[in-house]
Amino acid sequence: MRREYDGYNDEALADPTTDCRELITGADFDGEGAVFWLRYIIIRNSHASTDAILELYDQDEGAATGANQRGAIDVPASTTTYIEFPAPGKSFKTNLTAGINGGSGTISAYNVVAGGYLVGGME
Repeated sequence: MRREYDGYNDEALADPTTDCRELITGADFDGEGAVFWLRYIIIRNSHASTDAILELYDQDEGAATGANQRGAIDVPASTTTYIEFPAPGKSFKTNLTAGINGGSGTISAYNVVAGGYLVGGME
C-alpha cells in the first residue's frame, strides 16, 4: 500500500561529517519496514552571502557514512530551492537525513520540507 508522507526538519543542519540530521522529524523507515520515495524537497538557505550544498543520506542521525549518500543539492545564498524528483522518486530505506557540506550556508530548523510516499510497513 502506498501512502503520502511529508514533514520538516526540527534542527538546524550541520556538517554531515559531524552529524546528519533528520529531514522529516520522527521518521523511522527501517523500523517501520517501509521504503520512502522522496518526490520533492524545499530548502531555505538564509545565509546572506554563502551558498550551501545539502547532502542527502539514507541513514539514521549521526556522522555521515559516504556509502549512504544519495545526492547533493546546491542551495544559493538567500534563496529557497525547490527540487522535484521524477517518478518514482529517490528511495530511502533507513531514514532521510542530511547535512550541509563543510557547514557552509545556513539551513535552520523548519527550513526544509520533504515529501513523497511510503510503500510497505505499518499503516
